[in-house]
Amino acid sequence: MSDPLQKLDEIQFNADNLWREEMYTDREVGSIRVMIPVTSEGLEDPMREKEFYVQTQVMTGAGALPVEGRIEAKTMAEAVANYGPSAKQAVEDMIKRVQEMQREAANQIVTPDQAFGGGGMGGMGGGMGGMGGMGGGMGGMGGMGGGMFRVAADKSRKLKVATVCLEHGKQDPNPRMKYKIVPIAKVNADPKVAQLCQMLGNGQLPQNTAQAAAWHMANGLSWQELAVKNRVESKYTGNIRFFNHRELFMAKRVSTGISVLYQQYLDSQKSSGDEESPGYDEEVETAETETVDTE
Repeated sequence: MSDPLQKLDEIQFNADNLWREEMYTDREVGSIRVMIPVTSEGLEDPMREKEFYVQTQVMTGAGALPVEGRIEAKTMAEAVANYGPSAKQAVEDMIKRVQEMQREAANQIVTPDQAFGGGGMGGMGGGMGGMGGMGGGMGGMGGMGGGMFRVAADKSRKLKVATVCLEHGKQDPNPRMKYKIVPIAKVNADPKVAQLCQMLGNGQLPQNTAQAAAWHMANGLSWQELAVKNRVESKYTGNIRFFNHRELFMAKRVSTGISVLYQQYLDSQKSSGDEESPGYDEEVETAETETVDTE
């Protein structure tokens, strides 16, 4: 596993891109996040403009959907006046992004031959090595290498694979453990979780964003629990959070978006009178996963 403290002393804070964040709310419809540019002395930078962002949520059949988007404004008064139209635009933009990801995922369905091809087992080492301390049984998706490939007889091949933990609380993986590839349904039968993993495998999500969404969807961790979860705890260097604000916000949007699309799928099946849809189920069932054998 990589040491998260190894390169901390090499981090360089960008003194030319400092911002102060302020939150304002009417305690009714939402909040306005204001990003105020500041100098390295902590004073407001007159050479750069403030940025205003709408933060609210809309109710859907799958629950509350968090919404955030830029407000075109130069003053707080303009931001307040443009709040509603900006929120509407943010929702429309999010729906377009989710639909685009859905179309891309539909064009990159992983077949069983691809998932269990000759290189599938060989890719385990590299994939697990890239995880850090995720903790627990690892769930990922096929399609990482962009298709099929050959591995010569008596040869091995290592691939670095993006994966997520689907069983929060289990022992952290390490190279000495025995691994096996199983269908993702054996780890988690929720088709929404399979869709999330497929999006990760297709490169549509950052790994840490997908991990936050996975623990929420597969293991029921609340967003507050994820917000205070530490990757590193040290009385000497302090604690390092597992997820930052942006990763959690995007994870909320992704998980809610997947739930909304799945609910739309169920509704469409009810309206058409079909009990099952081979298209959606087939897409889910062909997704494969890496998992840790902890027995």
